[in-house]
Amino acid sequence: MKRSTWWHLLLLISSLVLILFPLVQPFSNTLIEVVAEEDLVSLEYRMLDLVNAARAQAGLAPLSCDARLVQMARDYSWEMITYNFFSHISPVSGGLQQRIAAHGITGWLLAGENIAKAPNVDVAFNALMASPTHRANILRREFNSAGMGILRGPEGLVITQEFMQFAQVAPPPPRPVTPTFDTYILLMNPNETSVRVNVVFQKEDGSQHNYYYDVGAHCRMTISARSVLGEGSFSTRILSDIPILAERAMYFNAGGRSGGHDSIGATAPSARWYFAEGYTGGSFDTYICLQNPNQTAAAATLKFMRDDGVVIPLQVSIPAQSRYTVHVDEIGGLQEANFSTEVVSDLPLVAERAMYFNFGGKTGGSVSIGSEQPSASWYLAEGCVF
Repeated sequence: MKRSTWWHLLLLISSLVLILFPLVQPFSNTLIEVVAEEDLVSLEYRMLDLVNAARAQAGLAPLSCDARLVQMARDYSWEMITYNFFSHISPVSGGLQQRIAAHGITGWLLAGENIAKAPNVDVAFNALMASPTHRANILRREFNSAGMGILRGPEGLVITQEFMQFAQVAPPPPRPVTPTFDTYILLMNPNETSVRVNVVFQKEDGSQHNYYYDVGAHCRMTISARSVLGEGSFSTRILSDIPILAERAMYFNAGGRSGGHDSIGATAPSARWYFAEGYTGGSFDTYICLQNPNQTAAAATLKFMRDDGVVIPLQVSIPAQSRYTVHVDEIGGLQEANFSTEVVSDLPLVAERAMYFNFGGKTGGSVSIGSEQPSASWYLAEGCVF
């Protein structure tokens, strides 16, 4: 959906503020407690962080995350998706005051609500802040607590923001540490004219996701894979009508490791790839990532060459137009091993090696595209020891 359409949707939303007065009975006393997916929980905290950053910039105290309001917000996002409506008045649970009563929330003095539909959290937040009534809820001085409820609907994210002023603020729930990976495709156009670029994400299930971008002359473009693709592992194919450059940057916080890595793309697939580095000892995890851009499945043989001279082969079949991942730590004979890797395929592939570690007080990861052939000479520009 075009961004202008999303903006139109967001401008249709309304905000609501209630001052406490005697409560009426809810339409239904039956509550369905919605449990958010792990990646959506991180988006809820992202939205709360954006709200509190805006409040800090305005000289206001931050809002405390209230578990009751989070559940109420999630339930209402679910209700709007399930019953296909978009309003502060529900045909199922009634108005805001009735929903507050149904959730058993007491001790509040002031309540407010924002709702939104958007492709991602940042687009939603920017649109809410651009609307005076929604901005007023976010920046209302009296509010001291909030709950964000975000679910995926058929047209993107459905977001409910609940705000309240309590006489006594409840302690916030512990913030979960959700494993995250974020990937960015970086395009450089060094040419004198703009260029049309086709970016194809090829997922492990074989599905293809095509996007087209216009990159201006002498310009760089950044594409957030999360914003356009959502969740999942994938490879990327980039096609341009004139020569450009492409890199991929990744940032992660998972498995007790956090950091980032980056790689230039391969300009063409190859039937052979070589990797000198590989280690599975201790907390090291090594992955060989294979991309098959062909119309048919590819048969590949991976030869893992240990430092004691033992060679351990592995044969894999990579489905057409998909990504395939080999976790080397799970292969017999390669636990706690130093090794190099040779990849030989009956069809041209693209191969990378990714490593993640927690070693010597350092956590992080690294990635490298493979070499298509050995060479009698090599040059490495970087190197440092302190």
